Amino acid sequence: MVDHRPDCNTGKGGVVADGLGAAVLGITSLALVAADEGGGAAIVGLATVGLIGSAISGSRSADRCREAETEWAGLVMDRRAEDLERDRVIARAELDEDLAGAVAPPVVAPRPPVVAPRPPVVAPRPPVVAPRPPVVAPRPPVADVGDDADDADDADDADDDADAGDAGDRWSAFWREVTP
Repeated sequence: MVDHRPDCNTGKGGVVADGLGAAVLGITSLALVAADEGGGAAIVGLATVGLIGSAISGSRSADRCREAETEWAGLVMDRRAEDLERDRVIARAELDEDLAGAVAPPVVAPRPPVVAPRPPVVAPRPPVVAPRPPVVAPRPPVADVGDDADDADDADDADDDADAGDAGDRWSAFWREVTP
């Protein structure tokens, strides 16, 4: 039943034609009855009943054909689904057989990339500049005016100058040159 489509007619064109013919013959039969033509009215009436029966039978036949085609389409879809499922199972079985004979490659953990060490990035330092000493103008020697209350210090200073000898003379000469 699934192998071929149902061989029947789903159209209702014949039903419509039979209905129109029955309507025409029915009107004709009534006209003959009105004209007191009883024999002709009976013959036309029987033909009308025959066309009405044919229309009813044709309509039922078309309905059964439509149901058969719907059922056939459902069976075809079911068979296609079964075929697809069967093909999927077969393909899976073949794949399982292929995988059973295959040797799985060893699992290798990825190695981290080798990166050459880089020297640290050091910002260049500005050159170190020693601060300049402040410019100090030399002071002239202070003359001892004798109003110093501590004469003992003056005596000590004189002794120190005597001990220094020439050094004291040199310093005094230096200070004379430096002072304006």
